[in-house]
Amino acid sequence: MCSPIQVNLHNNNFELGSPANFAVYTALVPPGGHVMGLDLPSGGHLTHGYQTEKKKVSATSHYFQSKPYRVLYIYGILLGEPNNRIN
Repeated sequence: MCSPIQVNLHNNNFELGSPANFAVYTALVPPGGHVMGLDLPSGGHLTHGYQTEKKKVSATSHYFQSKPYRVLYIYGILLGEPNNRIN
């Protein structure tokens, strides 16, 4: 007969993922400061400051001035847009 296995189900990885990204942003950039991240449709993450033309979607885009970096996938080649700059 097999003995039951005790599994720890709570997540204590606060140093990974979204909390880690936001912690780095807040440590390095003042509120309202500029950040640049890969756009969600291009393979980025919500914590990179995703927003649409009408709505700021992520907390990062509300807290900072976010500029998306977009890439184009053409024939397996990644091409960055020419205007990917923070002014």
